[in-house]
Amino acid sequence: MGSLCIAEETPERVGSAKLPCLEEQSNALFFRPKTEEFQFTPEMVVLDTLNNLNGSIPEEIGHLNLLTELVLPNNHIDGSIPSALGNLSNLVILFLYGNELSGFVPPEMGNLSNLDQLFISRNHLTGPIPPTFGNLKKLTILIMFDNSLSGPIPSELGNLKSLKNISFQHNNLSGSIPASLGDLVNLTLLHLDNNRLSGSIPTEIGNLTSLKYLQLDQNQLRGSLPTSFANLSNLISLFLRENQLTGPIPQGIGDLINLETLQLNTNQFIGNLPQNICHIGGSLRYFDASNNYFVGRIPKSLKNCTSIVRLLLGGNQLIGDVAKDFGVYPNLEFIDLSHNRFYGRISSNWGQCQQLHTLLLGKNNITGSIPHEIGNWNQLGELDLSSNHIVGVIPKEFGRLISLERLRMNGNQLSGAIPFEFGSLKHLEYLDLSSNKLSKSIPSNFGDFYLERGSLSLILGNEDAAKVLSWSKRLNIVKGVAYALSYMHHDCSPSIIHRDISSSNILLDSQFEAHVSDFGTAKLLELDSSNWTSPAGTYGYIAPELAYTMKVTEKCDVYSFGVLAIEVIRGKHPGDLISSLSSPLAMENIQVKDVLDQRLPFPTVQVENELIIVVQLAMKCLNVCPQSRPTMEMISKVLSTNMAHS
Repeated sequence: MGSLCIAEETPERVGSAKLPCLEEQSNALFFRPKTEEFQFTPEMVVLDTLNNLNGSIPEEIGHLNLLTELVLPNNHIDGSIPSALGNLSNLVILFLYGNELSGFVPPEMGNLSNLDQLFISRNHLTGPIPPTFGNLKKLTILIMFDNSLSGPIPSELGNLKSLKNISFQHNNLSGSIPASLGDLVNLTLLHLDNNRLSGSIPTEIGNLTSLKYLQLDQNQLRGSLPTSFANLSNLISLFLRENQLTGPIPQGIGDLINLETLQLNTNQFIGNLPQNICHIGGSLRYFDASNNYFVGRIPKSLKNCTSIVRLLLGGNQLIGDVAKDFGVYPNLEFIDLSHNRFYGRISSNWGQCQQLHTLLLGKNNITGSIPHEIGNWNQLGELDLSSNHIVGVIPKEFGRLISLERLRMNGNQLSGAIPFEFGSLKHLEYLDLSSNKLSKSIPSNFGDFYLERGSLSLILGNEDAAKVLSWSKRLNIVKGVAYALSYMHHDCSPSIIHRDISSSNILLDSQFEAHVSDFGTAKLLELDSSNWTSPAGTYGYIAPELAYTMKVTEKCDVYSFGVLAIEVIRGKHPGDLISSLSSPLAMENIQVKDVLDQRLPFPTVQVENELIIVVQLAMKCLNVCPQSRPTMEMISKVLSTNMAHS
């Protein structure tokens, strides 16, 4: 947009100036002018301002017959778009995006016969896209995303042969995609994602040979992917995720050599992956085909796809040797092959993928040992090797994974001791080594990076240290453990049962914040239930039902939490107290003063009320009937809602 302004300063009343152009872009005016303060003159050609305008667009704007550019983006303009705007027959550019406009888009805008660019995104517009837009024969850009538009996409848009960009994403559009959009041969961008579009994808979309960016994801589209998509030779990105698409992927998709992003995930696709995907090196950087029904082997062309950055194939029925079917990818950052039927060993050559930060191989048939080259992944943040058949010892090179935050290797046949080097994993937040054949020894430095205070058991057993552990700190500990268990039970997939909640496994940092340690210790130490003959857990914390059944549920953790909560408040294990609470009536009659640590001063009224809440919840956790115990999610919510301490 050219600057046509002839005024050197803003007049005291903007509307008093007879200007062919008003252009005040981002001048940080010290006032917020209102749109009604403008007195428009017929001579005005350009109206361009970004100066925090508020108010509504006046009907009088329809008298500016010479106006070619109306540019009012990123202001605070509200109200509706006046129908008089349709009188501006010379208008070429209309930018109203980033305001607070509401109401319907006036059909009269279809009279703007010279309009080239229309941007009305990021408002609160409702109602349908006017079919009269099919009259805007000179329009090249139509941007209306982030509104609440509803109804169908007008088939009349197929008349706009000059159109290059359509952006309708993040609305409530419904109905089918009009086949007439296939007539827009100059279209390079078509974004229809995040709507409620249904029906099948028109075959005619394959006629858009100039198309570079196609986003149809997060709709309700059904049917198969048209074979005509193989004609989209200029396509750079194709987003189809989170629909209900079925059938095989046309093999011609693999011949799109300019394709950089292909998202097919969370549909119902079947058959093989495109066999030529990323052939001749290709340009493919992001490929997500996860959560479908793909079968067969990995395309050979993918092995040499050196451009790949993110590869997600999890949640299918793919097979193949992970060492032979996958190559060395110098740019690879994220790979998910979980929940498939891959077999073979983890290749030592993968150590050359030094950009890798996430590797997910869980729930396959991986065998062999973990290569020592794993230590080269110094950017690795998450590693999941769970539920495979991996054997051998855990390499000490794990200690070099300085960025590792989440590690799952449960459900394998790992043996030997946990490497001492694990103690250097200072960013590790989640660890599961359960259901293996590891020895019972845990490195003495394991968790030292946050064990500045030691275990809760040690502190409560020390007279001086226990006195430092004030009521507020103890309430925070209970709250923190509840949150951790709630996360394990309700936010992890699959959910995790700790099986050994005790004061020895609660570790405190320098701020007395609680950290739940030894995830699945009972499994970790004896590892395989087939050779475990005693109930999992620590004596005094084990749920009573485990005396007659070996079935472990999350309610076992809930019981252990109840014991722990009283122990924190009482300052010692409540074994004698629990044995006296053989009936619900006895539980109801317990007094808070009976469970207070006598080494601390009596709490304030507010703290006492919070302690009462903890004790009441703990009593419910100790119910002999597992089904009557609350969930950790409920417990955590109650504590977070009713306790001021954090």
